[in-house]
Amino acid sequence: MTRSHRDEHDERSRTRAIDLHVWREVTRIRTEWLIDHHLTPAQRHASIDEESVELTARITTFESVVLDDLVDRWKAAYGWAIPGDAMPLGKLTALARADARSAVLCDNLYAHIPPALIAERHAATAAEATRKRRRSAPAPQRWRSRSVTIAPATEMVVMRTWGIVRSCDFTELACALIQVQSDDGMPIPVSPLDPLAEQMAAVIHDQLVEEGLPPI
Repeated sequence: MTRSHRDEHDERSRTRAIDLHVWREVTRIRTEWLIDHHLTPAQRHASIDEESVELTARITTFESVVLDDLVDRWKAAYGWAIPGDAMPLGKLTALARADARSAVLCDNLYAHIPPALIAERHAATAAEATRKRRRSAPAPQRWRSRSVTIAPATEMVVMRTWGIVRSCDFTELACALIQVQSDDGMPIPVSPLDPLAEQMAAVIHDQLVEEGLPPI
């Protein structure tokens, strides 16, 4: 095998070993929040790939633990027979993957972002948005009506912030709120650990209660 072929083989192997969502999140955090200015672009790219491979491996290991727990809880609730209207194993596996991914990213990536840096950027973003709002006067509460066009990027923010274990109504309102915040230039949560995520969840819960829906 020639060197070029080995390089191509190694690149394909590394790509297969990386969870694409993890790679995107590592890239976002390492280029927007935790920037090592001593690295060249090539070194930064290699570092991001290496970290993504490591985190993906941790997620895969933890996923099996989470899945075993979910299956045990399934058996305790339903017995060995799986009801036709219950969640199949495939969905349990997807849930285990999502939970493991969130836990590993929170512990090994998001937790390294200084809270003071997040607060500083949110304050600057909010101040700029307030100045613009005085000129254009949009309706910041329009998300409550859910009549907002949701961009794919907004759905990704909602999923990485609150995961998939939420009601459809919560997710719909969360998408609307994040979209309005984004459209108005207001801060959006950086990660599930961002205090803004908890604040927004509380606002969404209040809206769900106002609509007579379960606040979940």
